[in-house]
Amino acid sequence: IEMEEKKMIKILESLGFETKKKGKEYNVSVPYWRDHDIEASVDFTEEIARVHGYENFPSIFPAGEIQLIHEDPVIRSQHWMKEILKGAGFAEVYSYSFISEKQLFAFGLKKEDAVSLRNPLSSEFEFMRPSLVPSMLTTVEQNQHRFAEADLFEIAPVYIPKKGDIPDEPLHLVIACYGKDGRELFLRAKGALERLMREVGISNWSLKRTRDPSDYLAHYHDGRVAGICVGKEQVGEIGQVSDRLAHEFGLDVTCVLIDIRGAEFFLKCNSVKSFKPIPQFPEVKRDLAFVLDERTEYETIVEKLKKISSLLRLVELFDVYRGKGVDEGKKSIAVHLSFRSDERTLESKEVDE
Repeated sequence: IEMEEKKMIKILESLGFETKKKGKEYNVSVPYWRDHDIEASVDFTEEIARVHGYENFPSIFPAGEIQLIHEDPVIRSQHWMKEILKGAGFAEVYSYSFISEKQLFAFGLKKEDAVSLRNPLSSEFEFMRPSLVPSMLTTVEQNQHRFAEADLFEIAPVYIPKKGDIPDEPLHLVIACYGKDGRELFLRAKGALERLMREVGISNWSLKRTRDPSDYLAHYHDGRVAGICVGKEQVGEIGQVSDRLAHEFGLDVTCVLIDIRGAEFFLKCNSVKSFKPIPQFPEVKRDLAFVLDERTEYETIVEKLKKISSLLRLVELFDVYRGKGVDEGKKSIAVHLSFRSDERTLESKEVDE
């Protein structure tokens, strides 16, 4: 509001302030009993306003458009993944963001790989964890004698040291399936990974044969680990915990881990669902079996089959056989093949060809 100088001076003087005009400005002296109360020019404004009466100021709505609040995509994906994994029967783990020097070394890391605390609560909490895996393996060790098998997961930030700056805090995801049968555990973990990728809308993902990525000490059994790739970028691993790592963390059970690292993965999640119309023409199915070398991977067969014809819409594995009738070092893989055209009904002859 606009207010006359005379009125403002009168209000200040009524409160014990002394005023003296100097050119176009005023020097105002603060009374001794308000010495520590009035410290800046805005305090004069407040004194005049409260005596004038706040009820005498007009009520005006703020100008401008109200900004819509957009949820952070990483936080949204985090909540979404938790619901998916809990729906698949996995129990969520909440663990401390700190680990001990023993856990750090057991995982094959050095002191400089982690952020150390100046005033840790105890020797168990000396470092900020640079990975979720040590915390998860500790949780498995603490629960293995209470529950013979379990499926667990944790989504939380880790802390990567940066010289001369505060650490990076990327979001990581770790999934653990533990029990007795390593093959069953691997398939259970892989199934959870497939479901997670499907539900969050990541379709261009694949598993690639890889060696253990750790260059210090092995984390996984060699030959029982695969890289998780989205496009050409590897975002993590799925594998059975190595005997060395299991021994270091006191595991008496077999454990399969999925370790997905980096907020970039969470940004790739897509909640938009796309729908396709129901096909107008029927599909034609055929079953084929291939006798292959034992180490031939199923994925290589699928890739070659899909290059043969654009009419091939689905390849589905339904049997792997080793035994009588199949040479040693070989295996028989049987698959369902589904063919369909969007323009016409296929004839049996062309499908057979």
